[in-house]
Amino acid sequence: MINEQLVTKIRSYQPSISRLEGLQNTSILYIVGISGAGKDAITNKLLHDYPNAYTRFVSHTTRPPRLNHGKLEQDGHDYYFISFEQAERMLDNHDLIEANLYSGNMYGTGIAELKRAHDEHRTLVTDVDVNGAAHLIKILPRGKPVFILPPSFEVWQQRFLIRYNGELNHGDYQKRMRTAFNEITHALNHAYYYLVINDDLDITAQAVHNINNGEVADRQPPAAVEVARSILQDLSKII
Repeated sequence: MINEQLVTKIRSYQPSISRLEGLQNTSILYIVGISGAGKDAITNKLLHDYPNAYTRFVSHTTRPPRLNHGKLEQDGHDYYFISFEQAERMLDNHDLIEANLYSGNMYGTGIAELKRAHDEHRTLVTDVDVNGAAHLIKILPRGKPVFILPPSFEVWQQRFLIRYNGELNHGDYQKRMRTAFNEITHALNHAYYYLVINDDLDITAQAVHNINNGEVADRQPPAAVEVARSILQDLSKII
């Protein structure tokens, strides 16, 4: 169980500027979006199709592995699963870019992952929420945040129900819908996001790859903005 000393260290943690020196230009791709938009599928597609261009940005956590889509999470792939003692040592040694406290556990991203990608000349790709992206961009400004949108509210709801397959009660569903509303609103209000509609996985992955290569100038194209606003309208009726 986490102790108060560790909680204090997590909440007050600041990365070491000297430890990050020379690494802040590392290429990073933040895959952001509402639950069920297809972030995992896009991440996996990029890693599969462009193995020499991308590498997974694996975070650390003190929580134990859990089932994800019916499979137990793997150490070093989904997360680095560490003890509270290891977490405290990493904080003391400034081995982390950032650290957060959530549900009694620490989540953090390691400098070693950043250095590995930098040395391999590959782009780190990671699935983060809007808060994580906002925090990391301040520290690593070269990172490109891509916000994934479903093509419509109806398609999204179908994907969402298939993904969770009756696992959510009404309260959990409402909570996720409110979160989605807040996340889309956040993306529309922050011009640094590239908005991408995920209608076809192959096309979407190529679009994200083009963004990473600097081939896309329009961060918030009108069609994507229209889809985002339409989903917000539908969400406002049920939350």
